[in-house]
Amino acid sequence: MYNGIKNNQTAKFNYDDLVLPFLIFAMVSPFFGLFTVYFLRMSFDNVGTYGDFIGGSTIPFLTSITILYIYKTNNLQREQLEVQKSEFTLLQQEVKSTTEALQDQSKTNKMQRFENSFFIQINELRNANKEITKSFNQNIDSYTEPMTFEEIMTQIMGNINDKRSEELGKSFDKLHAQKKQNSIEGYYDLYKNLLSNAIDESGIYRLSYFNTFFNIIERSLQVIYHYKNFMDEWEFKFYSDYLYKEITSEGINLVLFDICLHSNKKELIKELKFDKYANVIFYNSSREDFRLLNYLLYGKPIIE
Repeated sequence: MYNGIKNNQTAKFNYDDLVLPFLIFAMVSPFFGLFTVYFLRMSFDNVGTYGDFIGGSTIPFLTSITILYIYKTNNLQREQLEVQKSEFTLLQQEVKSTTEALQDQSKTNKMQRFENSFFIQINELRNANKEITKSFNQNIDSYTEPMTFEEIMTQIMGNINDKRSEELGKSFDKLHAQKKQNSIEGYYDLYKNLLSNAIDESGIYRLSYFNTFFNIIERSLQVIYHYKNFMDEWEFKFYSDYLYKEITSEGINLVLFDICLHSNKKELIKELKFDKYANVIFYNSSREDFRLLNYLLYGKPIIE
């Protein structure tokens, strides 16, 4: 088979083989004319006829070779362009593939750093929850069943709601006057102060482990916010849900109130839309509390 291919390649006509003989013939023909005149004693009249014969017989061949070379050059250029186009396409695909690989690697590295930071905060949050549970249960008598973290959060929110009701009773006339005047800003500023006082009077800020609890949650929200742009939508939802479950549905309202009323990090709640986890069906909760959150975060007042 190899011999057959070699024979076919040998048998293939190569125009380059004609070039050298034609060029030699074209250069030698004038000297051949001189030779016939001076040595063979041919008259110039006959030399002219001979020249016409040489010119007429060689020029068509030379012209044909020129045309064939132009055609061959054109084909070679076309083939080279096709090869270059193919190489450029392959190069583009390689660059695209490399870029995607680098982007994936970059995202993987960033997500690894995020998960390390995020789960460090989660572990600290779990420890804080245990500390809160331990501290609360140390203050109950031996005949009382120990409370879970969820039960403690429920009790604290019940105390805050009771204090809020007391504050509402004291400020009812002022709030009613703001409503009557349709002073939205004045109404929510007043309601914000009385809810803030109710939380303060609950005594949670006098307990250091609660301050630790709130600080850890703020740091967790900051970590999610910092890496948010590198996450897919499902990843963002997964980690937001994960943090919410660690806070618990019983504790989420207390966290939202603390950040929106007493912290400068309420923009984190807004940007991450973390207020969507607010427990609006929580026992003894007030719709006015959530309207206040909506006003503080988005400036959308609702007064009924």
